[in-house]
Amino acid sequence: MAMNVTIKIGDEVNYSILGHYGTAKVESIELCNDEWQAYGEDVKEVSGDGIKKAVFDLDNGKWVYGNQLIL
Repeated sequence: MAMNVTIKIGDEVNYSILGHYGTAKVESIELCNDEWQAYGEDVKEVSGDGIKKAVFDLDNGKWVYGNQLIL
């Protein structure tokens, strides 16, 4: 995963969920303590290693873990 990337609310992201790919805009971000956790602290942006510890709500009704983003 690229460490110099920052993702903000409103950014368009590409993701993969169980082999299904999509593109959507980020509506909210929760930064969690560890990877694959579902709940954390609301933040406006996340970068570097924090991306894989975040959960992103998307404007298409889906949500993804940071590890499911294609960077």
